[in-house]
Amino acid sequence: MSRFNTYTEAARLTGLASDSLYTFAPGARRIPITEDLTATAHFTEHSWGIAARLIWLDDQHHTLAAAEASVRGGRNPSGSITARIRQFRAGGMLWTHTAKPVTTEPVSAAAGKHFLASDGNSAFHLWAEPDLDTPTVATIRWNWVLADATCNQRFPSIDDALTYIDRTLCPAIR
Repeated sequence: MSRFNTYTEAARLTGLASDSLYTFAPGARRIPITEDLTATAHFTEHSWGIAARLIWLDDQHHTLAAAEASVRGGRNPSGSITARIRQFRAGGMLWTHTAKPVTTEPVSAAAGKHFLASDGNSAFHLWAEPDLDTPTVATIRWNWVLADATCNQRFPSIDDALTYIDRTLCPAIR
């Protein structure tokens, strides 16, 4: 397997999931991402509001990326739409957000950006945390931390963390 991560595509799916709530209709349908990529979208109504889940699968039906969005108030939204990446691939592994799925509760910004993955031998945790040396709240920067049972490593951006993951983790599956 070549170096490959789908974080950018997952981030794109969050935008599509949010946008799709403006034309909400319950059920499942396919949504084009690009000329070559299509996501499967699931739209559901809940007692607390409406939700969208978008999933991009490969030819063998493995998840490559997923995102979810929700808004309180049903078809007459009473708040802001919130969205998050649910899953992405990096380092040959599927990284999954640690929050409960949108099918059980609305997306919450308070859940942060926490992802877990395993290569069968080790478990990894990747999360974002604020850089406390940022000069002002308006210009806050985020560091990404990758941890396993033996160490924590900090990165100044998600791109740096994903590059490290793609080049370092799971070399046996490449």
